[in-house]
Amino acid sequence: MNTMQQNTAIQDQPAVAEAKAEADPMPQPPASPEPDACCHSGCTYCVDDLYQDELDNYRAALAAWRARHGLG
Repeated sequence: MNTMQQNTAIQDQPAVAEAKAEADPMPQPPASPEPDACCHSGCTYCVDDLYQDELDNYRAALAAWRARHGLG
């Protein structure tokens, strides 16, 4: 690779990273339930439990996304 090709490759790196980020956007955290959303009646599918499940899924998706993007 000659110097001009190297310079072009270096200049294209941010554009490639940006295109990759657009094609694979960072996961967004789930919306937390309102403070009074739980009725404290012991529901089988409590909103707080469902939120915790969504939060666990988000954390796993974020960790996978960070690994794909070399962010540890």
